[in-house]
Amino acid sequence: MDTYATIKTLVQQGDVPPIRTLVNQTSDSQLGPEIHQRIANSCQRFLQFHIGDAGEIPLDPNIVAAAEIGVPFVTKSPTCPAARRFEQIAVKMTGDFFSHRDDSDVDQAAA
Repeated sequence: MDTYATIKTLVQQGDVPPIRTLVNQTSDSQLGPEIHQRIANSCQRFLQFHIGDAGEIPLDPNIVAAAEIGVPFVTKSPTCPAARRFEQIAVKMTGDFFSHRDDSDVDQAAA
């Protein structure tokens, strides 16, 4: 469980930003949430640390095909299931990021 070990190390170092799991290459829609839940339960039980669920990217042969020719799969196959899911996750995470910013963040960015 390399993910848990990495999170544990970060938590022990202190001042940890929010962490989310993103499960890659899931073969069915239940696998991602199950993997996330196992990691989240371990983090909560042993570290008293909450991790969020960013979702999952489905197993998609278009990812391998794009990697073989050295191009991003979202460019080579923008309508494939993995690219569509990746876009949904990016939109959600971007919205979450901006919804948690306060006015001081905006003021600093404008300066």
